[in-house]
Amino acid sequence: MDPIINLEPRKEGLSGRVLDMNRKMKVIPASIYGKEVDSTPVWFDLTKSPVDSLRTGQLFQTEWNGKKYRLKMDDIQRSPVSRQLMHISFHAVTPGEVIDVEIPLVFTGVAEGTKMGGVVIPINEFVILKGRPKDLPKELRIDVTRLTLNNQLTLRAIEVPANTELIAADMDQVIVTCKPPQVEIADTTTEETLSLTVE
Repeated sequence: MDPIINLEPRKEGLSGRVLDMNRKMKVIPASIYGKEVDSTPVWFDLTKSPVDSLRTGQLFQTEWNGKKYRLKMDDIQRSPVSRQLMHISFHAVTPGEVIDVEIPLVFTGVAEGTKMGGVVIPINEFVILKGRPKDLPKELRIDVTRLTLNNQLTLRAIEVPANTELIAADMDQVIVTCKPPQVEIADTTTEETLSLTVE
């Protein structure tokens, strides 16, 4: 089940001071729109919503004007300096509507390469799937058991659910690799320089 979030009505034309005061209280200016919902300014109250992290493509549920909606987080705006949340846009998804959603990758198993001292390094944390909300998974689990040292897995290793499509410009894009551990080499330049200058 998608997380249930709290949205409340927001008046248009509020001053920047009022918006900033609410942001400090974790009540973020937002908007909701869709085929069945006119674009409407709202408050997204993080204190009343069980959300650990935010990313575009996340799916939520909410109740608005007495009707339940499934929402896709379409856009997140942050301050370029402080990284404070400034505004969030929610798309109210209609039943049967095809959407693009970021799906987290979860790597499972013990890679063969780790038996030789290798380290598994995830390259991608998410992929984009296209489909109807009812067909989209919460996560995609990737088995790395057969991943050997100095080898890698690409997007081609992902098995997507029926009625969904993986959206990618390059299916050979690496999602996880197994590399030898990095060994730090002590910097002896200073000692060598001093030994050459001492008479």
